[in-house]
Amino acid sequence: MKTTTAITTVKRDVQLQEWTEQIKAQKESGMTVTAFCAQNGINIKTYYYRLRKEGLREAVLNAIAHKNYATLTPIQIRVYDDKIMIANDCVFTEDWTVENLMKPHKSRPYNPLIASTFYRAGYIESWGRGIEKIKESCEASKNPQPEYLIHHEDFMITFFAGKTTQTPTQTELSELVLAVIREHPEYSQKQIAEQLDWKRDRGKYYVKRLKDEKIIRRVGTTHKGYWEII
Repeated sequence: MKTTTAITTVKRDVQLQEWTEQIKAQKESGMTVTAFCAQNGINIKTYYYRLRKEGLREAVLNAIAHKNYATLTPIQIRVYDDKIMIANDCVFTEDWTVENLMKPHKSRPYNPLIASTFYRAGYIESWGRGIEKIKESCEASKNPQPEYLIHHEDFMITFFAGKTTQTPTQTELSELVLAVIREHPEYSQKQIAEQLDWKRDRGKYYVKRLKDEKIIRRVGTTHKGYWEII
């Protein structure tokens, strides 16, 4: 049982590291999210899910590294239909305010050994960028910025539900279909749509669009053939 748990933990850690590297690569590429996903065969919905998860993950890591464990009060996470709240006991200097938190500041983790462990394990890139990374995650995933509350030694961050407002162009959506075909030329139109989490008719429309533009063609039969990029 312990071995299974350890393997699961390692797999999860590797997956989180891969997600972090993908998000970083997209930012450094200068490409739109849609174009980046098309080029790398990534489902757009999956990418935005990872972005939102990255911000929440950073908030939880911050809560663990900055918590005052002497209070014996556990970190509290409340999940609602439209928001997620994370609260914990911290130790702040007297002049520490939300305004100061939003500005560039030195990292002063209350538990430096925990913060150092997270850094060495690759969970955090550098000390002092937690709030900045949360902000970047919300901006990139088109979600509202979280709300912060500091009251004496209590700290609370609230993430609000939101949805992306970025509308991919038809060309960008066609690129997504091409990315799937490059990876799986044997896929049927139905399988292409399923890969992109689309309805079948939408998949058929963009496949036809690519065929009409003479970008792809079908070789062989519907069931036993494959797509060829011209």
